[in-house]
Amino acid sequence: MNRMIMKDYLSHEPTTLSNSYIFLTDNSDLALMIAGSGFGSQALLEDPDDCKDFFSVQSFVDYLGSDDLLGSCRMDYTYVPACFQKQKNDKLEAFFKANPQLTCISGWRLFKNREYLAKVDYQEELVSRLNAFISRHEGPRAAARFEQPGKRKAGSQNAVSDSGICIDSEHIIPVSLTNLLLSSSDSILDIIDTLLNQIKLGLIVLVIVFICIYSITLHLIASCVELGLIVLHSSLQSVVLSNCLLGEAINLSRLCSTCNRIN
Repeated sequence: MNRMIMKDYLSHEPTTLSNSYIFLTDNSDLALMIAGSGFGSQALLEDPDDCKDFFSVQSFVDYLGSDDLLGSCRMDYTYVPACFQKQKNDKLEAFFKANPQLTCISGWRLFKNREYLAKVDYQEELVSRLNAFISRHEGPRAAARFEQPGKRKAGSQNAVSDSGICIDSEHIIPVSLTNLLLSSSDSILDIIDTLLNQIKLGLIVLVIVFICIYSITLHLIASCVELGLIVLHSSLQSVVLSNCLLGEAINLSRLCSTCNRIN
């Protein structure tokens, strides 16, 4: 799970289905638990105090992509970016996308909101999740490649064997109903995440539309009120003018009557 172990990985072909997968995480305790369970792992740490013994994300991609590894077994492994920080996973996946000769499977959902898997008490759940992840991405006969040393083809991946078991470096772990359920639950979580994102986007659009309609409605109401006030003001002016004309007419009539009497 540190620099020395990574160099040891790449110095020879993987010997089991489980350790041909290297899970990349930014949690050193989790990396230790993964390695202790028979799977490949690397802790990618950014603390300057850890730089001597551990890779950071940048130093890891620099190392894995260096010419010094030409002729090594780096293409015999499957790399799984599974960091807790999204930007680290994005950087790793961008590197593997630019280096298609290296096999990479995105695994950020494996440990999302599951920091507790770094504890010994949850090792069984950790192993089940990792086995389910591998079996979901492999065919049922992939483990057979490891039964005879030296028969594994470069760049090939791992899976469960014909007998329905996942082979661990220390013991055999049955692919139980729990593993299948975990595999299914990940797919369900993917669907739920997609639906939630679509719902969030829909709600944002609805809010924007509501704000626009509300603003337009307020503008129309204000315009109607302003027009009404103008009409009312014009009506009042007309009434005042009418009253003035009527008063003048009455005064003129009285003046005429007075003149007639004098005559």
